[in-house]
Amino acid sequence: MTGIRILAAFAPRANGGVTRPPRLLGATIDAKGVRHPAAVPAGSRVVSPNTASVMTQMLEGVVSNGTGACAAIP
Repeated sequence: MTGIRILAAFAPRANGGVTRPPRLLGATIDAKGVRHPAAVPAGSRVVSPNTASVMTQMLEGVVSNGTGACAAIP
């Protein structure tokens, strides 16, 4: 399991249930120094917004009240 696959598995929860292909570039800069944002690929719904919200609440609960306390971000 690579880091990018783990990210791809968890990202839809933060995106309201929509998944998008991982991107490594946010933009390019041409020879004149002009920044050109990379196109954002179209997403597809993989879970309902409600399911994504419930899953997020569950993950947050494990960190704040359960066995995932070491994963808390101060």
